[in-house]
Amino acid sequence: MSSFLCAHCGAALSIPDEEDAVEATCSFCGQATTLPKDILALRARKNTPGGAPSNNGVVLMVAGAAVALLALTGVAIALMKNEPHETPPVIQPPTPVPAATSAVPSTPKVPSLTDRRANGEARANEILRRLNANGCKEVILAPTQSAGEQTVETKFVMNGTCVTVIAVTGVEKNALTLKMKSPLGDVIPTPPPAPEVEFSICPKMRGPHPTTIVPTTEDPYTVAAIECPAPGKKKP
Repeated sequence: MSSFLCAHCGAALSIPDEEDAVEATCSFCGQATTLPKDILALRARKNTPGGAPSNNGVVLMVAGAAVALLALTGVAIALMKNEPHETPPVIQPPTPVPAATSAVPSTPKVPSLTDRRANGEARANEILRRLNANGCKEVILAPTQSAGEQTVETKFVMNGTCVTVIAVTGVEKNALTLKMKSPLGDVIPTPPPAPEVEFSICPKMRGPHPTTIVPTTEDPYTVAAIECPAPGKKKP
């Protein structure tokens, strides 16, 4: 700005060259008008120590700011380098869990009823052959295979003969108990439990003699009966 207007008559006034001038006199009306505020402020900065910087000062300030910015940038980069990086999580595959095993022991396999050695059939036939060789001629109960408790209905007659009942199994742990009752329900003493039981009776009363075989296990066994001569009397 090189001119401004007179506050009294509106004529154009020139800004004085003197740095310490604060007003200008109008050549038309002779009145003094204070210089504009922006002109006074600019002259005040120029006349005050440490005021408006020179061009060299501005350049130095800009350079200093740039250096400071670069320094801050370097510090930021250093901090970024030194900052610990989070390691991406590593997902481990699940550990296979072994299948739970049953604490209950497996049930041992039960021999088949058709296994002639396990069910005692082979041994029962051997006993029948021996008894037959000793005079026992009539088989009244053919070898029969069973498992579990079984009751055999037998009807004895009083003809001077005896009857031998056999119960046999090929499994040693399967002790067999032979129980017998008279036609009146009286308990008849029999041999102790064993895998092979052979019991002879000479009936004193005609009629049914219920016979029960009680095994120890579920393994099969064979029951048979044969008529034999009374003791001291050999059947022809």
